[in-house]
Amino acid sequence: MDRSLPLDQQLLLKHVPGMVYRCRNDESWTMIFVSDGCKALTGYPPSSLLNNKVISYASLIHPDDSALVNKSVRDGVRLRRAFQCTYRLITRDGGIKWVLEQGESVRAEEGGSSILQGYIVDVTAEKAREEALVASKESFTQLADTMPLIVWTADANGVTDYTSHVFQAYTGLEKTPANAAQGWRNAIHPEDLGMVVAAWRVANQTGTEYSQEYRLRNKEGIYRWHLSQARPIKDRRGDVRKWYGAAVDVHDQRLLLQDARRLANRLINTLESITDAFITLDHDWRVSYINAKAEDLLGVERESLLGRYVWAEFPGADVFETHYRTAVEKQITQEFVAEYTPLNKWFEVRAYPSGEGLAIYFRDISERLVMEERLRHSQHLEAVGQLTGGVAHDFNNLLTVILGNAELLVEVLQDHPSILPLAAMIRTAADRGADLTRHLLAFARRQALKPQIVDVKDLVNNMESLLRRTLKENIDVQLMHGDSAMALVDPVQLESAVLNLCVNGRDAMNDGGRLTIETGMRYLDEDYAASHTEVAPGHYVVLGVSDTGCGIPANIINRVFDPFFTTKAPGKGSGLGLSMVYGFAKQSQGHITIYSEPEQGTTVNLYLPRSSGVPVKVEAATVVTVGGNERILVVEDNELVRDYTARLLCDMGYDVTAADNGQEGLALIREDAKFDLLLTDMIMPGGLNGRQLAERAIKLRPNLKVLFMSGYTENAVVHHGRLDAGVQLLNKPYQRIELAQKVRIALTGSTE
Repeated sequence: MDRSLPLDQQLLLKHVPGMVYRCRNDESWTMIFVSDGCKALTGYPPSSLLNNKVISYASLIHPDDSALVNKSVRDGVRLRRAFQCTYRLITRDGGIKWVLEQGESVRAEEGGSSILQGYIVDVTAEKAREEALVASKESFTQLADTMPLIVWTADANGVTDYTSHVFQAYTGLEKTPANAAQGWRNAIHPEDLGMVVAAWRVANQTGTEYSQEYRLRNKEGIYRWHLSQARPIKDRRGDVRKWYGAAVDVHDQRLLLQDARRLANRLINTLESITDAFITLDHDWRVSYINAKAEDLLGVERESLLGRYVWAEFPGADVFETHYRTAVEKQITQEFVAEYTPLNKWFEVRAYPSGEGLAIYFRDISERLVMEERLRHSQHLEAVGQLTGGVAHDFNNLLTVILGNAELLVEVLQDHPSILPLAAMIRTAADRGADLTRHLLAFARRQALKPQIVDVKDLVNNMESLLRRTLKENIDVQLMHGDSAMALVDPVQLESAVLNLCVNGRDAMNDGGRLTIETGMRYLDEDYAASHTEVAPGHYVVLGVSDTGCGIPANIINRVFDPFFTTKAPGKGSGLGLSMVYGFAKQSQGHITIYSEPEQGTTVNLYLPRSSGVPVKVEAATVVTVGGNERILVVEDNELVRDYTARLLCDMGYDVTAADNGQEGLALIREDAKFDLLLTDMIMPGGLNGRQLAERAIKLRPNLKVLFMSGYTENAVVHHGRLDAGVQLLNKPYQRIELAQKVRIALTGSTE
């Protein structure tokens, strides 16, 4: 503020809205005086604009409006009158404001330059309301012209100033807004005109709603009965500002009553039968209507809610209130999703402002969001599984060579104690890599399972001594068995899964605790299956492992089955235990759930497919290495694996021929009928995989034996997680003893 001004002028300028100025009439509008309102208007303090010290006011005017402003000022100066213009201003922060400027030329300086003075105020809000009003009028006209009834409006004096397109289409009269009232008079039946005019005059004088029936002539000259109704829109003083009306074709009084009743019932029935909950709020935020679905969803009775202040009835709905007020204040539709915590529900909401207040449609999407999250998680795990399976093939080929040669080095270097540990270290690292790959394939559901009928209770009982040795002494192990039931499952993989779950429980109980293993039967019904993908309703054998440990936080429990995800300290866990159990359960056509509370413990339940029959007892195989003199054709596209396998077989006494793809192998079989065994990789380039090669080879040589080898089955000989009947498979990576045993079994059905 210019402190040189008298105090009364300073106080006056302090309370003047906007910015008061005095400037030269030059290209820059060089400011001589600027009031403190400059800061709020432009973002610049007055000192920045005075004498263009930092920036000129003219440079703040929007380029598209500069010519308009200059012309207004020039015309005012030239005609010696005040000027006024509305334009856009670019503020210091780059924002745009609409401003109204009023000023005049007060005197001329030496040299002929004029001195201008005036004030500039922010009218952005008024401009927005003006534009919204124009848009609202346009929307009303568009809406009215699309409605199948005559819509009309009248001014405060009751003179019709608008009729919708339907009126012209019905009467055939030209649309002349200036003569809209005369158009009605021409179309109304002469016998009804006096009655209509009288009723309309009464409505105008009293400011009450108008309703009248009369005959209206169509363009064919036929009169039909119409019901015309109008409602006055009043200001705060109660004076009528506008009339909105509509005319509906109702050919006689009976049809009028029937149609009116039918329309009312249809609206109510529609609102009562729609799947969305629906409520309306008046301008005071009080509930004016609520349908049956909303009653049920909100757990209220409509009689107890009608006329009540909505925010008092539903405390804690801050998000909803923000959107609802925005819809009303800006007259725009609001569509959003939000949680109402008192009901523990998520709602999908659409709020539409209207002349009556607000119409709100909403539906409970809590279950849908849960399903979507489960689907996203399932898709995520599936994608990781597919990636894992793809990597396993090449990785296992490398491990086959590394593990095999490390094994040979350990044997050869027995007399070299200085470097023997290095060979043993290579072998140990390769073993760990093989274990890692097996865990990944288990998660990816790509391992070749050998399911059989297993008594889960007996399997757990047989593992008790192993578990007690594995777990800490301060952990109490309890076995609890319900009804004995048989499961169709791979027993080796099931034992591995149980061991993984118990180790996880042990690691969660650093200070000791109780580990409980339960078995029994459980029925998963249709409702449960509907909300859990990949689950079929029916009876399952359930195996649960519970601990009393630290539990799992709610924000990460959905990630515990992800491979390599672990909450353990670095070096304390690979993050593959639970992911392997997850993959095993899914590949076994079962199901897995996890429940946990921080500081209370965790329970993991495995649901395994139930079976009937007698469990199969498998005798332990005798570990021997036996060779032979049969002729073997080795087909393997990986050169290192092919050479390594051929050398091992030759060392065992076999006559070995090698091929690097399926086509070459098939050609050798055609040429030579004396091969006893085809040992082939499953996945090979060249258009002929191992399964296809075996099928064609057996057609040529029916007595030919086949042994497949693979680090990744890709469902070629494994379907639905099970090895096909009669198929012999050597999993990569393999050691010499495994190769020897599988070859003898494939050739003779025995390891001897």
